[in-house]
Amino acid sequence: MSRGLAWILVACLVGGLVSNLTFSQNWVTSLALVPLTLLGWWGLPKLAPVIDRLTNRQVALLVGFGMAVMVLLQMAVLKWLPVTVYHDPLRVLD
Repeated sequence: MSRGLAWILVACLVGGLVSNLTFSQNWVTSLALVPLTLLGWWGLPKLAPVIDRLTNRQVALLVGFGMAVMVLLQMAVLKWLPVTVYHDPLRVLD
């Protein structure tokens, strides 16, 4: 089950990368995604032993911390950017 979900995630990420490279208005930023993607592909498997050593409680705390940071960033976007079609949180983060 988890292997299937991982492949679905990979397909979505590859689709996003290809669309960024082919339909982007800023091609310099799009080209910067290629080395970052390769770096992630190379580096993330090296983090697996570190992640495996974490307890369930530590993983839950890290996930909770990440979610809290995302909520705070969303609130910051809503507070400091004007409310227009171009500055709604989804488009800013996208």
